Amino acid sequence: MPKEERWLKTKKPNKTIRAYAFGIAQYSADNSSLNIEMKITNRDFIQKVISGELRGLSTAYVIREWECSICHGDLEECPHEVGEKYDNAICQMIAKDAKPIEMSVVQVPKDPRCRIIDMLIVKNDKLLEFTWYGFRVNAEMDRFKNIQKAYESGLISEKAAFFFAKFFIVHSEGKAIFSQSDRKKSVL
Repeated sequence: MPKEERWLKTKKPNKTIRAYAFGIAQYSADNSSLNIEMKITNRDFIQKVISGELRGLSTAYVIREWECSICHGDLEECPHEVGEKYDNAICQMIAKDAKPIEMSVVQVPKDPRCRIIDMLIVKNDKLLEFTWYGFRVNAEMDRFKNIQKAYESGLISEKAAFFFAKFFIVHSEGKAIFSQSDRKKSVL
């Protein structure tokens, strides 16, 4: 084998790494949220998320309809004025038919609840290894929904999902590693 071919073979990576981030990208006036899952391919970016340098989420979206928080009718057709008080309730605009068109990861989001709360790293060498990073969550069930989402989309096995769920029942934040060899399960 020519020398340059040997060099190319040794330079090929022997591991495949995929990373997925889960988070909350937007809250509306009725406290419903837009949850996201994104695949990350840049290793520097992955490290910035893990370190906490970049975790905030900022979205741009088109809203086709606004609802009145008082009468729940079309805001343009109802008699209520945004910001005015009606029977101890202030009229607010509620976004309806909103379509996200862009999302950015930022250092400081406008709404501090909108951020990456979980990251899954999948390493595929000879055996699959899953590393789940759990960051601060807004509500207890946020993380469990993300673990369920990762399982349902085929990113992790049922055993891995069960392992991560058990870990995060005890720990609100942290890092857990699950390997399919069943010999390597650790928490950090």
